[in-house]
Amino acid sequence: MFLFAPDQFTGHAQIGDAAARGPHLVRLGNAPVLSAEGPTIETLESTLTEGYAQALALEAERWRLERRLGEVAREGGADLVDEVSSIGRQLNRTDGELERLRALLATLHERARTVRRS
Repeated sequence: MFLFAPDQFTGHAQIGDAAARGPHLVRLGNAPVLSAEGPTIETLESTLTEGYAQALALEAERWRLERRLGEVAREGGADLVDEVSSIGRQLNRTDGELERLRALLATLHERARTVRRS
């Protein structure tokens, strides 16, 4: 699963493994709004921008997999069942990643609205 978080050296968002990156998004969503520890609006907006870009990349991957599924079905072949199963698993994984990412982005979007109003 791919998500994003500021790189420890550059401070810019980097795409990476959700096991390492996912907690950062949750921390941003749960940080105090009106305190020195809370994320700045710039941090939230930058993270949202990177997140939306990642969501678009996941959607593109999903479209690629769907196209491939159609090609495999048209071509047939001896390994049809194995390849269709593999593509199906990849689609399920991509759909799950996209769903989790969208949920995190919705939380961060609301958080950014709250910070902007305060």
